[in-house]
Amino acid sequence: MKRNLFLFIFLFSLNSFSQEILLNSDNFEDVPHATFLRGCCGFGYNLGLTYIPMASWYNIIDFDQLAEEHEYGGSFSEENGQIYTCKAGFIDSAHVREVGDWTSYLAHKIYYALKQGGKTRIALRPEGTKETYLFLRPFKGTVTKELAIALAQRISFELSLWHEISSWYGYTSVPIYSQRHSAFSPEDLYSNMLGTFVAKEVLMKSGDYNETFNQVLREKIKALGPLSRKGTETAFDMVEGKNKWWDKNHVVTPDFFLVRKRNLDYFEESLRPWKVPRRVKGCKKNSYSLSTLQLPNKVNNINLKERYVLVFDIDRDDIPIPMPVGREDQSTINSFYFPRLLEHLRGLVKEELGQDALSPFYMD
Repeated sequence: MKRNLFLFIFLFSLNSFSQEILLNSDNFEDVPHATFLRGCCGFGYNLGLTYIPMASWYNIIDFDQLAEEHEYGGSFSEENGQIYTCKAGFIDSAHVREVGDWTSYLAHKIYYALKQGGKTRIALRPEGTKETYLFLRPFKGTVTKELAIALAQRISFELSLWHEISSWYGYTSVPIYSQRHSAFSPEDLYSNMLGTFVAKEVLMKSGDYNETFNQVLREKIKALGPLSRKGTETAFDMVEGKNKWWDKNHVVTPDFFLVRKRNLDYFEESLRPWKVPRRVKGCKKNSYSLSTLQLPNKVNNINLKERYVLVFDIDRDDIPIPMPVGREDQSTINSFYFPRLLEHLRGLVKEELGQDALSPFYMD
């Protein structure tokens, strides 16, 4: 009840997918959407819910729980939560899995589409939009797995970035449950991008997708130096407070002031993780180097940016807060607007949460 509390407010259909996922298959169109939205995980621990009095949600996992089966598209049986790592700070395993599955799905769709050679339009899950779709430009070169996967990494991360952006501007997947309180939480973007790299390794292997995903996920997290549940609690305690990362006085979500710091440190397609400013017990002194991630830019001299565009037809009823996207009546934007949106968001975060809200550092 505690760990999976958020999951019960989501009533999405499940898509079980436990067959081999191979990029040399002819059945690309048979790969289903990753339609289930994993409801976990908020930032902090022992969280509550406004609409379920007396309930609490522990929200922390340890490394051994990552051995539980991954299921493409998500399921209630997955063991998801927050885990602190010495090289990359907090990791939200649900975000890693979600974006990993979307990377896998898109890699297949892209590979199949590029093989056809012509311009392709792929409809995607709407979030605060009437329509969201991907345009792939015509391609006459050699289509490789590496190319399809690299494009899928970029696109799935940009979709996850849109999720955070639209959440801040008022979009919610559940009508009574605002998502602004968790938009751009300290671990969100890094966990999302890490998911694309998990999927990259999974798709270059053969075998059962779910088993391989779990194996690669564990390898990635182990390399980052995961702490025990108690260690993750300690890390959360070190950054708890009104002027720090989260405030347990606002622990009943969706309270906007639960997460006091927001991480928008995404520049030049690169991400540096946020780590607790002081060394956490259990992390060795020489483990404090940051594990930076960088999205792929080129594959075999092919400029990936030039091969696609993501288009969002904004639903003003779903996104009530005005976005700086051009004319007041303009509703369709593309992913090239993201730098402008992020810069606007940085200003809003400072206005609503304070001038230091974009920095992991704080004064005791």
